[in-house]
Amino acid sequence: MGWLRDWTGRWLNTNSQHFLYAPIPRERTDETFADAALEPYVSYLRLWLAEMHLAKGKAWGSKWFPAVNAEVELTFGGNNTVSFPSVLRLPDDKLGQGVALNYRLTGLLPYEGGTVEINTALFALPGSGNFLASALDVLQSFSGLVSPPLGQTLGIAGKVAENVHSLLLKAEAGVHLAFHQQFVSEGGAGAVLRPGYHCVILASPTTIDQQRLSIKESQLHYAAEAGAATAPLTGYDYLLFRIEGRQERPDWRLPDIDAPLRQAVIAANQGDQARAHAYRLVAQAAAGNSADLSVADRRRVVTAIKEEVEAALDSGKGAIGVAPPSLDEVIAARGTPLRKAAALGELTSAEIYT
Repeated sequence: MGWLRDWTGRWLNTNSQHFLYAPIPRERTDETFADAALEPYVSYLRLWLAEMHLAKGKAWGSKWFPAVNAEVELTFGGNNTVSFPSVLRLPDDKLGQGVALNYRLTGLLPYEGGTVEINTALFALPGSGNFLASALDVLQSFSGLVSPPLGQTLGIAGKVAENVHSLLLKAEAGVHLAFHQQFVSEGGAGAVLRPGYHCVILASPTTIDQQRLSIKESQLHYAAEAGAATAPLTGYDYLLFRIEGRQERPDWRLPDIDAPLRQAVIAANQGDQARAHAYRLVAQAAAGNSADLSVADRRRVVTAIKEEVEAALDSGKGAIGVAPPSLDEVIAARGTPLRKAAALGELTSAEIYT
């Protein structure tokens, strides 16, 4: 991620008096999300571009078109620091106006502690409807392929970042607006990683009072005077980001775990103990070593797999013809309480492979 950090860093240093960065606390939103700090080895995070507003001062869609490049860098899969890139190009008919996107910039990423660095840049690229737009559309499609199991798509992520860099260099693209922030876990020195909104506005900090910024229906609002009614902020280019935090992922159906689990249950229902045991170990190995799961959830999933297959074996052959449960269904029925799993910590090899 070094090149994007360098570009955003240079822009931020050069334009320090011409943009405003403002985190917006939960009490100035119309939402009720939990904003406790993300917990290492338990929580997940996901980054969204909630809104991008393009003022009409620049000839968007005629002489220029915008592209957003974002990268999130964090510890992933142990001690490795990994960058997850995303690229976004707006359709030509959306330019020159405010656009509410709620565009997902990353999938759910388990938080393993340490620092999380976010770098994003809104680039102004020359022309419209040319090869640059088509190339960015392709890269946007490829960035969407960075999905669970994430460990198997890191090569795609690296190629996306490399090709975006090359394309922007060749196009002599300029950074129009940038955002950088580094977050730490609670108790550290710096910005604490917690759910919430962060905006960066192409305006002097003396022009806008950040205490009068708020969020309504995922859009940035502003009160012209203290205590006055708010309205959507207009007249400025800005990016509004949302950090989502979760302690449990809603999308349990990870294919490398789900597929062998189903086969294990089918074999158990057929009374084939040896095959059920073999597939169960494959599913447990995938879950116990999954970089997509938090430490606590690895334990919860492995325990649930064991219980589900053993229950199927105990039931004998009576369940033949019944569709095997998905990982979603198994976790819903047999998942260990989160706090209990977190307290037990990392799984041992013996717990995974028996």
